[in-house]
Amino acid sequence: AGLTINAGTGVISGTPTAAGPSTANVTVTDSNQQSGSANLSITIISQLTIPTSSPLPNGILNAAYSATVAATGGTTSYTWSATGLPAGLTINASTGVISGTPTAAGTSTANVTVKDVTNPQQTASANLAITIVSQLAITTISPLSSGTVNVAYSATVAATGGTAPNTWSATGLPAGLTINAATGVISGTPTAAGTSTANVTVKDSTNPQQTASANLAITIVSQ
Repeated sequence: AGLTINAGTGVISGTPTAAGPSTANVTVTDSNQQSGSANLSITIISQLTIPTSSPLPNGILNAAYSATVAATGGTTSYTWSATGLPAGLTINASTGVISGTPTAAGTSTANVTVKDVTNPQQTASANLAITIVSQLAITTISPLSSGTVNVAYSATVAATGGTAPNTWSATGLPAGLTINAATGVISGTPTAAGTSTANVTVKDSTNPQQTASANLAITIVSQ
């Protein structure tokens, strides 16, 4: 579909509109009205494309990364290459898998190219963004500041890395204290003296999500 033959030259040309093999019966007639025919196969191949949309999944600094770039059309097998990948990552020439351990945080735009084995060979390229985020960590050191029974208390737990916003939670806080899920502020009015070890956890918005935890001691003293 989409191709015709020139009656004067025998040139088959046009823009094919469907992929697949066809068998064309081609006939030539000369000026003495002699005719000859042949069945000639023509295979139309789909255009090679990289349908993977940008960006690729995020990676985490110093953590193993793997993402597969896919292609459609053309004739397999494919050969992959890439420039501009984040430091520490490479692409597998046979599979299109980008993998490795990223060594620097930031956003990179990689130019990924795939070639097939069609003759003539087809080539397709795509610019794909990859963001490497720092590892999420709680930077607040144990113990937290002390509190006093029946006196308002407040202390902030801090984190670095990951992708904001963060979500905080905690178990084992002294009676009367809670942690703000959005800010990491531990507050309230403690109701009993003693030392507690709270397990504080923070989760970020990276996809895949990062989680970090720390055991933080809090001492509540009597008035």
